[in-house]
Amino acid sequence: MNDIDTSISLNEFKNRVCSIIKDDGISISELARITGIKQPTLHKGLLGERELTFSNAASISKALGFEIFKTKKQNFNIVPVIKNLNQLKLINESDLSIWDEYATLDMEFKESCIVVDQGLLEQRIAPKQSLLVINTKDFGEKNAIYFCGNKLSLVFEGGSRLGSLIEIIFRGTK
Repeated sequence: MNDIDTSISLNEFKNRVCSIIKDDGISISELARITGIKQPTLHKGLLGERELTFSNAASISKALGFEIFKTKKQNFNIVPVIKNLNQLKLINESDLSIWDEYATLDMEFKESCIVVDQGLLEQRIAPKQSLLVINTKDFGEKNAIYFCGNKLSLVFEGGSRLGSLIEIIFRGTK
């Protein structure tokens, strides 16, 4: 069984996977067959021409015999990215492989934070590809985020409070 640090970046993950398949003599086509990921998708994802989804990364790690992490509670620095408010009810699922995207957080309140796509916020405060980190246990007035129909808002319009915006993460662009 191969060992992997549970807090590695996506690039480190890709490098380790490439190293393992090279050392073990596994071809991309064989890994594609084992994981069920289409060979072109796998090739582009591992060689950096395309980003890997979390579910693909989980399939790869499972096929190669290591875990990215065991459960959400054991590794709070990896959190799912919420792209639709209906996903909030799934946030406590321990199997993070159900999510297509995740983010890593380097802060002390990781267990109380969620990450949402900028597109869910009614007001545009950052580039479209940005992610917003919201501390759901902070109910101070500074940077408050409220529910507003099927969106989130910085302005109180009668909806309940979700928490406070504490960080903006900028996704890489191609």
